[in-house]
Amino acid sequence: AAVDAAAAGDVILICAGTYNESVDLPDVGRDITLEGVGTVVISPTTGAAVFADNGPYAGNITLINLDATSADVIALEFTSGINGNLVISGSSASGANLAGLSAGPVTGEVWITNTVFADNEWAGADITSERPLADCAIPDDIPLAISLYGVEASGNTGEGITAGTRCGNIVVANSTSDDNGSDGFLLSSFETNSGVIVTGSSADENGDPPQGSGSGFNIQ
Repeated sequence: AAVDAAAAGDVILICAGTYNESVDLPDVGRDITLEGVGTVVISPTTGAAVFADNGPYAGNITLINLDATSADVIALEFTSGINGNLVISGSSASGANLAGLSAGPVTGEVWITNTVFADNEWAGADITSERPLADCAIPDDIPLAISLYGVEASGNTGEGITAGTRCGNIVVANSTSDDNGSDGFLLSSFETNSGVIVTGSSADENGDPPQGSGSGFNIQ
């Protein structure tokens, strides 16, 4: 109800507790922030915890201090795209029947900080960025596409973190991806001038039997 009533740019503060519901972000072209105060768990009986599926979301989405899960699908599901930025901070997307997070294409920046993706039945997080190619026309002025700071991915059946962009740099800093069934980090940049930057991060025991095969860092 709060999301439905929100105006552009509103911050919705969520009191501590467990909420057995799905939060649908209606696509009305507005920026929106969901922020937990205390421990906030969004755990629907069915469906995604937070999702936007009515075409590309026409605004910025910010999630702060939320723990999300799903019994049967993706915990945080933005596969119809986001025509803006996606910011996730101090949160978790774990124990989902599919991915913890699936987002893209995102045409703005993706910032994920101090967030955990654990024990999901596919990837911890699957992120696709599609910044306009014109943004990458100047080699010395490549924009940021996906930033992962202080992210943890562990115990996921497939990849820990999958992140791909056709334009813009991917930055992974002070992050870990351990004990996943496939690659710890699968990072792809498809535009000549863009790149992948990894610093202060580690990936250990990914793809070990019996889970499957993979690398700590698979950079393409």
